[in-house]
Parts: sequence; structure tokens; C-alpha cells
Amino acid sequence: MSTEPARTRSEGTVLEILLSPLRAVERTRGWRRLGLLLLYAAVAVPILAILWRRSQLNGLPDVGDTFDLPGPRPAAGVPDDRNAFVPYGRAAEHFRDMSPAEGRSFSQANLRWSRADATLRGWVAEHREAISLLRAGSGRPEAYLERPGLASGPSDRAAGQEVIRRLSWIGNAAIFEAGRLRAEGDPAGAWAVLKAVVRVSRDMERALPTAWCRTTAIILVQFAREPVAEWAGDGSVGIPLLRQALDDLAAIEPLTPPLSHFYRGEYEAADESMEDLSPRIAARAQPRSDAGTFDPSAFAPGLAAFLRGEPERSRRVLRLLAANDLAWCDRPIIDRPAWAVPRLRIYEPNPSAPPASRALPPGELARWAESALIDPAPPWRTGDIEKGERTDRWSLGQLKEAVAVPLFTRETGRPPASPAEALRHYDPIPGDAPDRDEARPLPEGRDEGPLR
Repeated sequence: MSTEPARTRSEGTVLEILLSPLRAVERTRGWRRLGLLLLYAAVAVPILAILWRRSQLNGLPDVGDTFDLPGPRPAAGVPDDRNAFVPYGRAAEHFRDMSPAEGRSFSQANLRWSRADATLRGWVAEHREAISLLRAGSGRPEAYLERPGLASGPSDRAAGQEVIRRLSWIGNAAIFEAGRLRAEGDPAGAWAVLKAVVRVSRDMERALPTAWCRTTAIILVQFAREPVAEWAGDGSVGIPLLRQALDDLAAIEPLTPPLSHFYRGEYEAADESMEDLSPRIAARAQPRSDAGTFDPSAFAPGLAAFLRGEPERSRRVLRLLAANDLAWCDRPIIDRPAWAVPRLRIYEPNPSAPPASRALPPGELARWAESALIDPAPPWRTGDIEKGERTDRWSLGQLKEAVAVPLFTRETGRPPASPAEALRHYDPIPGDAPDRDEARPLPEGRDEGPLR
């Protein structure tokens, strides 16, 4: 049986429906026709805008959330007796910022108890409860600022940053307290406080993975260097306690998070910043407005950004850049591929990398990145995090050398040819002889100082 007549009738019905708006315009006159045209435009313009917006994202894949924090986050929470930030949080509540007079005394004392005046000593004494809580937290295995399993936003990040700031100052007070204990003949107590200062710097980095937090932690470790050296050089500190200190530092060092930890933290912060695009939209529109040439987007920059697919365009670009960075950042530099786009630090595609890092050719990713509102090459992406890693490792190595040198001298009866020799004696570089002649260069890859 033929279905041709039925099909013809169906097609005719569809055609009638499509043409009915035009016929309605044709049948009307005057203001009714104008009103009908305005109604059609009000319906058509949003539909065309949405279709145009979608077309602006064609060819830009969405690889999903590539910068979520690594590792399983306990959904049920961490017991309070395992989380260092339970006592750390109480310590932060006990903190008081210095008065101008106390600040001047702090600067003059140069982290030495012997140079601290009565004003500064009073401030340190006021924070002994906070220092005690710092010590209590430093022995706990977990370090969570937020409640595990719950998402954190910008306000939580700001609150966490304030806790970190206060902890760094309590760490400074603890360095003076260690000096007081040593002066009063308690070297073991002094080391317990200094160890807590170093340990809290690692917990700070673990809890708040940002370049700012890492810088704060590095400064705290560098502040501890001279006090640790003075403590280790004190004749009242026995060899067993020096060995214990070196072992403690060696145990603390692996708690330093990998580079990917900080990249992910910065990417998450950048993603959160896209909740309010108005500052970026205004910054992008200003040069066009100043140029004096007619540019419709300068009069409605928010609409122009929407039609170009923002913030989804920037979010997809951010995820692709994250995938590219995270595929290689934890590997030694010698094992990483070359940069295909050096100005944006986009690596060459590699079959061994996760698929998300190869979703777009480097040149295409660069083109999309430069068209997005988000800055594709902020300082933390273009070197700051890598410099922080090297400076952090160097600073921790300086602490170990500060203990290894007097320990080596007392155990061998001679000073080492260099701090590196003493450190190699107790913490040898794999494949390197502990008694290697100092005249020979160190193996390639050995860092001798922070990246300038």
C-alpha cells in the first residue's frame, strides 16, 4: 500500500506551520504588523544569540575537571586527633598582631632571644599557649584546613589564608621561644620547638596549595636556619640529640607536597575567579575604548563576552592548560618534552601523557588561550611555582646542613671541607660516594642554591 499521499499531507502541514508567521505579517497592517515583527524579533534574537554563542566554542573540547586535588579526600572527615589544624586553629585564635613598638623590637632582635628586649619578650610570653598548640599540632599526620569532603569557595580560601598568616607569626614567636629554652639550659626543649616550626611549614603547604602559602612557608623555614645553626653549634647539645635532629629533618622533608599540588591549587583559584568576570571584561574593553575607533563590543563588553562563549571558553582553556601542565610538572625536567609554545609554556604532545593533555594540538590550544578572557600565562604558570620548588628544597637542605656540619665535626674530629660533604656523609646522593673528593664537581641536577 502506498504511503505517498500521507507523506505529502504531512509535509504540507509542516510547511503551513513554517509559513504561518509570514502569512500573519502579510495579512496585518499598520501598528499590528509592526507589533508582530517586534514579537518575532524578540523571539528570534535570543535563539540566534544562543546558537551563535555555541558556535564560538566549536573545536574547543571540554576535558572535564583536570585540576581537582589529587588523592582520595576522606568523605567522612578526619578525626580531630589526627588533624593538625584542629590545634593550629586554636593557636591562631590566641594570636595577636604586634604593636608598632613590638614590630620595631622584632626587627632589631633579628630572631635572636639574646637581642630581644622586654617589649618583644612580653609578646613572645603572651603567645606561649599558641606555641604549645603549635607543637601539639605538629605531631599529627593529617593537615586539613577545610572539612574533607566539602567543597571550598573563595571565602573559605580567604579564611584559610588568614590562619596561615597567623601560624607563620606564631612560628616566629616559637623561634624566639626556642632561643629562650636554649639559654635556660634546655636544648632538647629548644629543638622540640624548632622542629615544630619546620613541621608547621610543611603542614601549611599541604593545607593551602597556593604560591602565596608556599612563599610564606619558605620564609618561615629560612627564618629558622640561623637559630637551628646556633642551636646545633652549642656545645651543650649532645651528639645523640644532633643525630635525632637530623633524623627529624629527614623525616619532615618528604612531607613537602609535589609541584602538582600547587599547580592544582592555583588552577582552582583561577577557576573560582571566573564567577565574576566583570573586572576582566572591563580590562579587555578599555584598550578598544581608548583606541577611538568604532567597536560595538566596547559599548556592550559583557554581551560581547557572552556571545564569544565566556566564561565557558576560559574555563575550557583553563582545563586544557591544567592537563598540559599536570602531565609533566612532577617529572624531572630532563624527562619532560620540549615546549611547543614557549611563551605559554605548552608542552609538545606525547603519547605517554593522559589523553586530556593531548586533546588539542599545541598551536590550536595557544590560539584558543590567547582569545580567552583568562590570562593563560600568569606568573605562577610561567616560573614562580617552579622557582618556589627549588627554593623550598634548597631551604630545607640548608637546615639539614646546619645540623650535619657540627655533627660531622664532632664525630670525625675535623670540620668538613664544605657543608655539602657533611650532608652527603649522613644523607648521600644516590650513586655518589659519601667520601667523594670535594674538588670534584657535584653530579648534574644537584641544586646549590635557590633560583634567582
